[in-house]
Amino acid sequence: MTDDQIHSFCKDLGKLGFVWQFVTLAGFHLSSLNANRLCRTLIEQQSMLGYVEGVQRPEREEEVDTLTHQKWSGADLVDRTLSTMYGVGFSTAIGGAECTENQFGAKKH
Repeated sequence: MTDDQIHSFCKDLGKLGFVWQFVTLAGFHLSSLNANRLCRTLIEQQSMLGYVEGVQRPEREEEVDTLTHQKWSGADLVDRTLSTMYGVGFSTAIGGAECTENQFGAKKH
């Protein structure tokens, strides 16, 4: 396919009556590519700086919501459930003052 054909591919499918297209293949390849890049960076730099520079800072710059990942993992739900079951103050400390969720907002580089 030419670049123009690739560019118009989804719209062309729509003209043929297709109304839904899976994008899981793109997600699979994106995840693999970025995992490979991260591993190479970590190995070459032998430090977490590669992760911060290559992942966390771009996430912050592009306002990617998963930068603060605890809310995506269900950590707040676990803490609320435990608090409901065992009383106020009982927590896994997943959302405590020292967690990365709070540290991300501390200062920007």
